[in-house]
Amino acid sequence: MMNILNKPYTNPQYAEFAHLANQDGKRIEITEMAAYMLAENEILENNEIVDISNTKEYKDQKIVKAKDQKWQEIKNIRDAKEREPFFYLEKYFDFDNLASERLNWAISAARSALEIGEEFSVEWTCADNTTILLNAAQILNIPFAVAQRTVAVHSKARQYRQQIEEATTTKKVEKIVWEDEVDAN
Repeated sequence: MMNILNKPYTNPQYAEFAHLANQDGKRIEITEMAAYMLAENEILENNEIVDISNTKEYKDQKIVKAKDQKWQEIKNIRDAKEREPFFYLEKYFDFDNLASERLNWAISAARSALEIGEEFSVEWTCADNTTILLNAAQILNIPFAVAQRTVAVHSKARQYRQQIEEATTTKKVEKIVWEDEVDAN
């Protein structure tokens, strides 16, 4: 099918045209004369489809879009990394929403026990389903361990952000990939 559907056209013809445009990732622009199926690099000028992929404006727009998409990808990875298990006392501790809530309760309980002069310990199930006995001081140091990991993750994201901002082509933007260090533990 052509990229132009001349008027007058029927609803079924337009529906098929729109379906094909959607399949091909194209947009539709309608004028008084026809409906036009346009690719990302095409515009309509005087009822003619014009390829603008070699224009500076299009290339600039394309790199801005690539940078925005890459930064969103990096932020999504960063946010997911913040919820991954964290390493503390030679163990990995879960840190999804439920685990975080449980840790907060344990921290509150440890503080309360210390305030009233009571001993505190809790047997905690780690990410690998092993257990560890934690005393009040160890529980109270968990936010520090989490903060260290969070600072490291955000620092890494900022480094990627700088690489994205410095990239001068879409190919350079596409080559930026979050790389995880090999964990020695």
